[in-house]
Amino acid sequence: MTKVYFSMRMSEPTLTELADLVAGQFELTSAAVLATMQVRRALGDTLIAPDVDMPHVELPNLAEQGLIWLVTPTKYFLIFIVDTLAADANLISILTDLLDSNGLAKLRNVKSQLELDRLLRGLGHANG
Repeated sequence: MTKVYFSMRMSEPTLTELADLVAGQFELTSAAVLATMQVRRALGDTLIAPDVDMPHVELPNLAEQGLIWLVTPTKYFLIFIVDTLAADANLISILTDLLDSNGLAKLRNVKSQLELDRLLRGLGHANG
């Protein structure tokens, strides 16, 4: 099952705070999420645009996979949560649509869960 969540913060989060956010939304342990995020960051930068970071959470046997769109005053985070053994095809399709130039521009204007759900429906995807 694919889930897509919206979140907003008043300051740029630390990696630990991002891990806590993911763990809370996807019913995972913060330690496991943080460890996989650190491994991914060690491989290289996760910036996909000057103002958009895409941290990855890659773990096996996930009950839910998805994305969190996190908005801060200075930066955006598109957090990608995927099962390493069986990536959800719907998640990959959503991600592909959001990462093209038009999708990313539209994402930058999203300021609520309702707006995110509308964007997904407009791209031909249902959230949930």
